[in-house]
Amino acid sequence: MKLLFFNRVGFEVEGLSDTNEDKILSVCRKYKLDCDITGDGSIRGNGDPTEIKFDVPIEKYDIIEPFFNELTELGFYENSSCGSHLHLSFRRPIYMTLLSIPDSIFRFQNMYRDKFKEKKKYFNRLYNRYTEEYIDISGIIDNQTGGNRYRPVNFESLYKHDFGTVEIRVLPYMESGTEYKEAVATILDIVSNVIESKLDAMKAMVGYNKIRAKKSEIRVHSEYSFSVNSDRIDLPPIYGSFYKVMPLIIGQIEDFNRIKVEVTESEYDEERMYTVKIPNVCKVYETLFGENKDILVCMTHEGHEHVRFKNSALSKGMEIMSRIFQYKFDTDLEKTMVDYLRNGSSTVSYKYYIKGLKLLKKLDKMIVEMGL
Repeated sequence: MKLLFFNRVGFEVEGLSDTNEDKILSVCRKYKLDCDITGDGSIRGNGDPTEIKFDVPIEKYDIIEPFFNELTELGFYENSSCGSHLHLSFRRPIYMTLLSIPDSIFRFQNMYRDKFKEKKKYFNRLYNRYTEEYIDISGIIDNQTGGNRYRPVNFESLYKHDFGTVEIRVLPYMESGTEYKEAVATILDIVSNVIESKLDAMKAMVGYNKIRAKKSEIRVHSEYSFSVNSDRIDLPPIYGSFYKVMPLIIGQIEDFNRIKVEVTESEYDEERMYTVKIPNVCKVYETLFGENKDILVCMTHEGHEHVRFKNSALSKGMEIMSRIFQYKFDTDLEKTMVDYLRNGSSTVSYKYYIKGLKLLKKLDKMIVEMGL
């Protein structure tokens, strides 16, 4: 088992309780756990239906053993109406992405089936209505686009929680802390094996590593970075990013007629970068500025055209830009957007891209109308 793929693990401990909430919280405090205790209408049996949620750094996953044992001493127990859900967060986005590929999910299910083939209550979870196994890719796409969450591996939780987790729902009820710890260790082992097998396969490729899909491509540059390139940005999540920003992107980035947009993703959401390519940008701005085109300087850098205002004509250029786009460029951010619009190829953060989206749409429309 390789814990290096994971960041934290969250537990959802479901059961029936014959004790009060204060005593459960005292156990949480003993182990320095920030517990959230609620009811759960799906649990049936004698006692109060109770769900205890908490998360810990991955290297402390085995704390579940003494914690669960002390709960049982207080009268807490699980039965067949309960499930043991884990939430995994990952150190690198590439690990999460590799787990999301359909082949990886089917491999996870097969490995789970093989590991627990002699244990009926584990095996039967694949046929439980709350954790029904994936049969084909349509079920995976449904789950990853906000559909049915009652699956062995649930990706809907990536959108639900601020910290973005993959939920493993397939484990059954537990009868002791030792069983709980061993079951969690097995799941972590399966997931790490699935991820490692994909990394090894990619490292064996010549040049840079790729996962190809229709109209899109994931390039794996190393174990720590990848990028998504496409002529359409509204990629199905299984071929793109699972970050929370994805629902915002779908529907906001439209197909431009002339301007091209590519996305490159780094380790964190805020590092998601967009490259905007404007063809024939010198000709575009010469046409837009008309008789004032002499205030522009056109240059080429690394094969891309860039337009600049002459230093002495910067104020005049800003004034004309404001008229063209019916937009007043006053703040530093808005002046950054001017540079963004004038560059033939400009890379900007997600924040700047969204703020400049209306201006880009207007520029794209102008380019089409000018026949450029």
